[in-house]
Amino acid sequence: MIRRILSIITVLALCLGVLPGAAQAADDDASIYGAASYTTRLDFTNVGNEEGQTPAEGPGYRWEGDAGSGYRLTLDGITIDVPYETPVPPPFVTQARRAGIYLPADGYVTVELIGQNLITAGDGHAIYCDGGPGITVQEREL
Repeated sequence: MIRRILSIITVLALCLGVLPGAAQAADDDASIYGAASYTTRLDFTNVGNEEGQTPAEGPGYRWEGDAGSGYRLTLDGITIDVPYETPVPPPFVTQARRAGIYLPADGYVTVELIGQNLITAGDGHAIYCDGGPGITVQEREL
């Protein structure tokens, strides 16, 4: 009987010992900028804090840099699902209307991916740019 009680206590101690590790693993998966889900495009040709502009930083992303030194877009645990019907004000072209992320063409852009990111955009491009010097996509190890 004493062996049985000791066995049960040992099993409970082992089970409780695993819990802090599982909680720590969940914290490690947390997004730096806060995971987010969007149903409208992120337009980085029009960055600012006014009505109709895309803020430079928001849940799941950060936009920084300038045309001269290059831009950096960091995506961290973001989901963008833009249906084709989403209205876009002129003068955007059809490809931009369908894009989940619209990038400027006046400088080099580096897109850094952290964690799992998902971008779907109707029947168009996930990321769209009207030309420009180039886009580099790189993955950051967690």
